[in-house]
Amino acid sequence: ELYTARVFPPGMGANQGDIANAIDHLSSVNRCDLVNLSLGSSQGSEIEHDAIVDALERGTLCVCATANDGVEPVNYPAKFDETLAISAIGLNGWAPDDSISALNYPQLPGKYGVDGYFLASFSNFGYAVTGAGGGVGIISTVPERFGFRAPYAVMDGTSMASPAACGALAGNLSRRANYLAMPRDITRAQKARAIFRECAKDIGLDEKYQGRGAPQAK
Repeated sequence: ELYTARVFPPGMGANQGDIANAIDHLSSVNRCDLVNLSLGSSQGSEIEHDAIVDALERGTLCVCATANDGVEPVNYPAKFDETLAISAIGLNGWAPDDSISALNYPQLPGKYGVDGYFLASFSNFGYAVTGAGGGVGIISTVPERFGFRAPYAVMDGTSMASPAACGALAGNLSRRANYLAMPRDITRAQKARAIFRECAKDIGLDEKYQGRGAPQAK
């Protein structure tokens, strides 16, 4: 089952209290196993951290985008130890040559892995990174505007990578009877983290770029 909590008012930034309340509601009321957080700040928030820790103790693991500044380190809340921090990767040849997404190739050779994978030029990185997800040339739904009904568009960012990795992990968790039978406490969240590490595929990048790698939706 999927739930969503809107914390960004139209055209505005998110409030730390709203983010914390959303995490708390998704964890305690909706009893979510995973919460994706495609948001971030260079400064850590104590109220957000408390909500993430409380959620962890109820069996909820937060999966977070590392940010799109193209620098080290990752932003908060991804930088908190209790989360999974997800960087953005791309695949060589995926984006058309004349597209904006094709501009996201990195300049440093060390940011290229195996099988055509690379760390997106915009992705924040560092040794807090837990894993990586597809974040270049991602096609999805967008808000209706300019007369278009139910439109789709292409976007790039760690905010695309984090939910991709979160979804892959959710697929793996859904098929683990031993995980599903666990009590809703911190051991459940720790098991989810262990399963993430187990299903992550090494794509040939340094750990500070890919963490354990990209989770596979087996």
